[in-house]
Amino acid sequence: MQIRITKFIINFSTIGTIFLVPIYFAFFLKNNSVFILNKTILFQILIILLFLSSFYYFYLNSAKKIKIHLNKKIAFLLILLIFSNLLSFFISINKYLSLYGLYSRKQGLLIFFYLISFFLLILLNKKILNLKKIFFSLISSSFLVSVYGLIQLLQLDPFKWIEPSHTRVFSSIGQPNFLASFLLLTIPFSLYLLIPFLLSENNKKLFFQIENIEKYFCSKKFFYQNKYFFLSLLIFFLQIIILLKTYSRGAYLGLFLGFIFSVIIFIFNKRCFLSKYLEKIKPSKINKKILFILSSILVLFIIIFTNSNFIKRVQTSFNFQKGSLAVRFDIWQRSLEAIKQKPFLGYGLETQGEILVKSYKTKEALFSYPNSYPNRAHNIILDIILTQGLLGLLIYFLFITYFFQIIFKNIKIKNKPYLFLSIFLALTSYLFSLLFSFSNISDLIYFWFLLALILILDKTEKQKKINIIFNLHKKIIFIFIYFMFLCFGINNIYVFSKEYLADYYLREAKLNLLINNNFFKFYDYYEKLNQLQILDNFYQKEFASTMSQKISTLKQEEKKIALDLLKIIFYKIEPVSFDHTFIKAKTASLLINTVNKDLFTKEAKFYINNLIQQNPNMPKLYEVLGDIYKNTQNYQLAKKNYQLALEKLPDDKNNLANHIHKQVLEYEKNILNSKIKELKL
Repeated sequence: MQIRITKFIINFSTIGTIFLVPIYFAFFLKNNSVFILNKTILFQILIILLFLSSFYYFYLNSAKKIKIHLNKKIAFLLILLIFSNLLSFFISINKYLSLYGLYSRKQGLLIFFYLISFFLLILLNKKILNLKKIFFSLISSSFLVSVYGLIQLLQLDPFKWIEPSHTRVFSSIGQPNFLASFLLLTIPFSLYLLIPFLLSENNKKLFFQIENIEKYFCSKKFFYQNKYFFLSLLIFFLQIIILLKTYSRGAYLGLFLGFIFSVIIFIFNKRCFLSKYLEKIKPSKINKKILFILSSILVLFIIIFTNSNFIKRVQTSFNFQKGSLAVRFDIWQRSLEAIKQKPFLGYGLETQGEILVKSYKTKEALFSYPNSYPNRAHNIILDIILTQGLLGLLIYFLFITYFFQIIFKNIKIKNKPYLFLSIFLALTSYLFSLLFSFSNISDLIYFWFLLALILILDKTEKQKKINIIFNLHKKIIFIFIYFMFLCFGINNIYVFSKEYLADYYLREAKLNLLINNNFFKFYDYYEKLNQLQILDNFYQKEFASTMSQKISTLKQEEKKIALDLLKIIFYKIEPVSFDHTFIKAKTASLLINTVNKDLFTKEAKFYINNLIQQNPNMPKLYEVLGDIYKNTQNYQLAKKNYQLALEKLPDDKNNLANHIHKQVLEYEKNILNSKIKELKL
């Protein structure tokens, strides 16, 4: 009974990871990070549950030995990959970011180990896991993500978003490019389901024989019913429509290149893909279903390609002077300049933003918002070199290429060639798209699942496998180890719940102060945050940043309390990143007119001058320096720095900027000009 329950929990945790993470976001308890934090916490909880249940299952098993069957080369490459990430952490210029990851990305060393654990646990439990249900959950999750995308497209979304969801669909993934990357990993499997429907009776039997599809996908009866053909076709077309409506040009290119390479593999290995049928086929014998699909695709592409938004996106793809392509080229150039300084080992995980902020240029505000900077290179190769150096890139390349070798070998021996070709299409499309984007927690989970699946399906490397065995014969030792892991898991879940609550308090505090002008409600939420005793001072920084935006509009009584609160927060903020240091400097500048004037003046100048040395082109740094001089009644230097801030902003009439960026530039200049006018010169 215990074994059965434990098996159920193992399957539930694995299927839950595949099915729930992509579709889940903050629709129950709305918090500040609507997508990333929710998905990351859910993923971590499910992996902890999967780990504990797997460990317990192997104890209950009569052998009492945990065996992980790993190919020697994969084991060696996996060790190298772990070593590369650990090295990247230890040499990092910012260990805090490298360990925990950015708040907006959550891809530090800890998440890397959760992903590796997920990969290994799938291999460990391969005889226990119900792969048929896992595949069904993959297809179902992708379908539900696409359905919500369709709801957004039809402007029926029950949720209100800052950006309109019908122009570029982002569904439950949270961002159009992330959604596109996710779909690239799932569309090939929807296509795979369609293949048997399109074959003649004799070739269906041959297909079932070489693919063993009944074990991994559906029963054979499924493919003899037209209603299921139309259901599979609906899922496939819906995914394609939503992919196109993301207007992610990198994903388009990724799918195109992935398809081209898949066709090449198909042609060079056609004897493995029902070659007799392919050689005998004549135009007059083409299946009606194939004609229906081809005509539907043609109609779909005509509708999409004649769409004005699509045409506009394609036209801007070749504009290197403005738009997102110009931004990417600029980021790539800056990344290459940074790589030249530390080419071999890089700067550390998740530190791209700390590097790229130093090369901020005035013209950037033409294509994005003033004072903003990228925290990714928007290119997987440059991102890896920036964080882990050329050594990390070499290890990653060897690791990934070996999986492709396994795919090619299995196709040649006719071991599920269509399934392996589908995996190849998914991986190549995804990796090509990352040449223009970066990964997200949802697609990383699917990516590592597919790598594990390759090893599970592989029939070419059995003789070279090794066993990693953990002996659990001694009951006391097992209870002690299990208790330690259980405490670790419970503690982590407790930490996650506190982080989730802190994020909820942050959102509510922002709404009350910025929208409802209710300072005391804001103050109450800060008190609740403090009671959680969160170690991460990101939330302290965010509360200080929010308060600094509204402090000038507060009533006298509220302002006094706000300044006392800022004083408390100032000492809690650690300058662990560019943003933290900036908010610490800005907070100190607001506290200059309190009792410790000299202390806060010194602190504010120290931090802001350090940032200016790192980046002399960012307008907001000179604005804060101007505020410091204004609060110390040095109006001449205040004016000088406000004028410097104006000089660091590009011309708001420049045609390279779109109308939104022009409005933002005009707004920023009006603020600076009003500050100059207020000076008592």
